[in-house]
Amino acid sequence: MSRADRSPRWMVLGHLGHPDPSVWNQPLVNRAASRRNWWLLDGLMPVSGVVVSNRHLRLAHVSGPDDHGLMTTDRIPIHHVSVVLFEGFELLDVFGPVELFSLASGFEVDYVGARRGPVASSQGAQVVAQRAYAEVGEADIILVPGGMGTRRLVEDDGFLTWLDEVALRSRLVASVCTGSAVLAAAGLLEGCRATTNKQSYTWATGFGRDVDWQPAARWVHDRSRWTSSGVAAGMDMAAALIADQVSPEAAEAAVRQAELEIHRDSTWDPFAVAAGLVEERGESSLTSTD
Repeated sequence: MSRADRSPRWMVLGHLGHPDPSVWNQPLVNRAASRRNWWLLDGLMPVSGVVVSNRHLRLAHVSGPDDHGLMTTDRIPIHHVSVVLFEGFELLDVFGPVELFSLASGFEVDYVGARRGPVASSQGAQVVAQRAYAEVGEADIILVPGGMGTRRLVEDDGFLTWLDEVALRSRLVASVCTGSAVLAAAGLLEGCRATTNKQSYTWATGFGRDVDWQPAARWVHDRSRWTSSGVAAGMDMAAALIADQVSPEAAEAAVRQAELEIHRDSTWDPFAVAAGLVEERGESSLTSTD
């Protein structure tokens, strides 16, 4: 028996009424399907393949390559990302990562704000918060963007208390750009390595008592904390997070779908040199810590 024949096999399950049957036998990316009326599709794929991308599809284990008798059905684990909106958040800090999460296996996203309704970004575009801060109970992944609005948030005791409390009930806490200053002001980076926007580095690193700020880092992963450098760096961090939480293959599929060239080296940071934070790029001790 070949190695391929010994591999676990899975069937793709989806909705019988999908408008494009030609995609049923292919690795599916971001396909919409009903949560009800699951129907067995006729494509067998190795479990190691990139098969599906979101909560609308699931896999059924079969006992072997020649036996179509279903043994179990397992919905793909869902990673729920709650994006924290506030007046003056940076658009790309939010929608760079959200774009990749939307293309990756097993992620869903919602938006929370001080109250339900539209929240204005630094660029003027408004995003609708689906839940108020007070409605957020136990969370999975919290994502705090940066933007000029962070200058106010770091002084908002009520918000910082809420963020501290919800972070205690969250599995992962992440930030993009100066969002790390907000995490530090809430006491959520104590004893952790972290980074932030290099143009705002002096200001942002003034928060927190025992934060090991990294001046040259595209992103930093330290246990349950993920922080990225400025704006576009959030997409590199998001790709690394997807690889960590799902698989490198899922991350590769997402960035390929987005036609994005990402930086996989977390120590790559020419912007630290440009900002005068380091003289030249040298070897860094930054490593991912589970």
